Amino acid sequence: MAEPLLLRLGGGAKVRAVAVGLRKAEGDESEEVSALTPPMPRAEAVRVASRVLHASPSPVAMAGGLDDLRPHPKAARSRRIRPALATVGALAAAMAVADLLTGWIPAAAWALPLIALPVAPALAFDAYRGLGHRLTGSHLLTRAGSALRTTVALDRGGIVGWRIRQSFFQRRLGLITVAATTAAGDGHYDVLDVDAGEGLDLAAQAVPGLLEPFLLRRES
Repeated sequence: MAEPLLLRLGGGAKVRAVAVGLRKAEGDESEEVSALTPPMPRAEAVRVASRVLHASPSPVAMAGGLDDLRPHPKAARSRRIRPALATVGALAAAMAVADLLTGWIPAAAWALPLIALPVAPALAFDAYRGLGHRLTGSHLLTRAGSALRTTVALDRGGIVGWRIRQSFFQRRLGLITVAATTAAGDGHYDVLDVDAGEGLDLAAQAVPGLLEPFLLRRES
């Protein structure tokens, strides 16, 4: 389920299929070949997605649907808010240097960092609130994004591997990104900035036996 920012602000969403065998879109086609619905009210998009997931009854629908996801650690919030504030600071510093070198910056230009100061952290916090994941009996659910928020329900039977990433900053915060690889759709779907232990447990439980041989568990 895709929710671009403007569509989400209007209470809308659209649904796409994650499937193998879809042909590539041709140059004269404006719609994605994976699109199942046009933009529509979000509640209706959730209903359509649940029907696609065999919601009679669906393991996804019975356990709270596409919105009942586990939130991510507060460290993931820092990963978004700090860069947003740094961007605002860098913009203000760049304008100050330009003013110093040229001696003239239009007064209206100073409105940019003033506007960015509340907007950038708000978008960063919205991106953090959008993070979530959950494991059902049949699907791995993961959600991320602000400008384009996507909620993916990936059939656990279609997961063929895992890619674990941890940047320098993630390592300092105890976070990792777990990507489920699959032959369907985009080829991989990420659980972003999840707690390291929780993310590895999630991968191990989603496809039993696939990751377990590579894990070393500490005793309590």
